[in-house]
Amino acid sequence: LTVMSTTSVPGEAPKSVGVRDQRVSACTVSILLLVSVALAPVLNLVPFAILFGVFLYMGVSGMNGVQFFDRVFLIFMPVKHHPPVSYVQKVRTWRMVLFTVLQAVGLAILWTVKSVKSIALAFPLFVFS
Repeated sequence: LTVMSTTSVPGEAPKSVGVRDQRVSACTVSILLLVSVALAPVLNLVPFAILFGVFLYMGVSGMNGVQFFDRVFLIFMPVKHHPPVSYVQKVRTWRMVLFTVLQAVGLAILWTVKSVKSIALAFPLFVFS
């Protein structure tokens, strides 16, 4: 949990003062994971469409804040509307676009290697390189 400053000049964003460490979330996730394993027969009664919908929602909502997807969206956005983040301010736009395209090509290569059955055994070699 981030502790934000309460006194700030009007128009200025509050600054983070510190971070409070808490382990309740990790413990709760571990307990719920154990409970889900114990309740596996009950989970078999849930229709697949509901499970697919839940996982689709989790995947789409998890894309928020991932730098790769942010950079993909920035490609189609005018430069004057780019957010003030380090990977935009410290690097020229064409280099950011080039890096994003190279990452997308690498992802496409990995997807192709995974999908083609005759070379799928080489997938770990591509991941480690």
